[in-house]
Amino acid sequence: VALMSASLASTVRALEPVSTVILGFLAFGERYSPRLLATLLPICVSQKGGGSGGTASAASAAGVLLAGASNFGFSSRPFLAQRLAALPDSARKLDSASAFFNAMCIGIAVMLPAVAALELAELREAVGRLAAEGTLGDFAAEVGISGGGFFFYQFSQMVLMSKLSAIACSVVNPMSKAFVIVSCAIYFAEPMGALNIGGILLSACGVVLFT
Repeated sequence: VALMSASLASTVRALEPVSTVILGFLAFGERYSPRLLATLLPICVSQKGGGSGGTASAASAAGVLLAGASNFGFSSRPFLAQRLAALPDSARKLDSASAFFNAMCIGIAVMLPAVAALELAELREAVGRLAAEGTLGDFAAEVGISGGGFFFYQFSQMVLMSKLSAIACSVVNPMSKAFVIVSCAIYFAEPMGALNIGGILLSACGVVLFT
């Protein structure tokens, strides 16, 4: 989001069905019918209109590439969740809560060193500034609330991904992304014209066609 507008970042992220099809075909041996792929077209095309807006500088190449790379990371989750769910009943099999707990532990083990290596100086500066302003407690509370909400979001996603196909998960997600696009546009006062609204409606129609 630091490299592009929030609504445009959500737009690129809403192209998750494309990365899911590519990843499924290349890495997991998935094959999709032309009819199913055709239903994804309105969703993908609609994102061009749904996230239009913001300034030209907001659409940096680095931001688009990072958002696209994150799509492949997100797209891999349902495939891996399906593989975990398909394990035969044994001591190795994890339920949704256990799988989520292990994923969170791995994420923390990777994220903390990455933050320390890349953003430690900025983090110290920000904490010092907030402490000097007397707003560190409020900031910590907001981070805690946001983290709690994200925790339940991720856990519900883990349960959902173990029950739905990867392509179905990737199609459902754009509807939440459409909500994020609208919310970001309102919160950050980014303009939304007829093209924006039409793109979001087209995305909704694509989901209906898929189902």
